[in-house]
Amino acid sequence: DPTLDDLDPGESAAIQLAQEIRADLVLMDEKLGVRRARDRGLNVAGTLGVLVQAAKLGLVDIDKAVARLEKTSFRCTPELLERVRRAGKK
Repeated sequence: DPTLDDLDPGESAAIQLAQEIRADLVLMDEKLGVRRARDRGLNVAGTLGVLVQAAKLGLVDIDKAVARLEKTSFRCTPELLERVRRAGKK
């Protein structure tokens, strides 16, 4: 799909596959990829949103999950991570 040429190949493939199989949800964090997916009517969740939901369901310890995430190449502001920690405890 040439309209996805400005995305990373993995993001492009994920969007195309999600459309093909009519996925309920696409996991994507990059802003442009999220925008393209939503433009196509796909429901999108990011890593942090998935962690919050998993914490609310008691599936993960939000503090430990965020601490592990901080040791990776994942990028976001410290303020956002603090909001995620608080949201995961509600």
